[in-house]
Amino acid sequence: MQAKPNIILISADSLRANHLGCYQYPLPTSPHIDRLACQGVLCENMFAPGIPTQPSHTTIFTGQHPVTHGVVAHGGKARLGRGSPFLPEILLEEGYTTCAVDTLFRERIWFGRGYEYIIDPSLHHVFYASVTQEELNDRAIHWIKTVPKGPCSSITGMCIIPTFLRSACAACSTAAAIPPIRTTMPWTNGGIIRSAQWPGTPGCTPPMARSRIPNT
Repeated sequence: MQAKPNIILISADSLRANHLGCYQYPLPTSPHIDRLACQGVLCENMFAPGIPTQPSHTTIFTGQHPVTHGVVAHGGKARLGRGSPFLPEILLEEGYTTCAVDTLFRERIWFGRGYEYIIDPSLHHVFYASVTQEELNDRAIHWIKTVPKGPCSSITGMCIIPTFLRSACAACSTAAAIPPIRTTMPWTNGGIIRSAQWPGTPGCTPPMARSRIPNT
């Protein structure tokens, strides 16, 4: 019988597809995402049924359209019904060790459903959205290295670093996080890092999406 795969789910909130190298952006903003695209599957036509973070991620975890699960906007009185399927709960029932390195459950309680572990770096901040990517990365990597044996799944913030992506675990990211200063400075104040200065993937050219990515 084939062993259950470990799962990593990374969700980058407010990331524009047309600013990634694998979608033809001319600057080297995403070398590690491009590496994943080169070695795996690149989706060229995907559309979110709901734009706001809470409806979109509720759809990701339930597989249901916002009109079906009822969460169609931020705020309001809508609640996800207990009868709705939820991916972390399904994985937990299938024998996975589940973990969230995340802050989204602070906005909607159902985003904490199905997790054996919840790691919340925002406890060290006055405002939960002040969590940095380095904080999320450090905690996600530490959990992955110390997680009990067996198939695992977790949710973590945006982690685009080789060590994390090569790990044998499952991780999902839904937390908004402040990016490292080294990744923002090259694109501000007129500064540009050329491709030759950016770590790439030897012998690997990311596939170019054939469909046009809108600028909006």
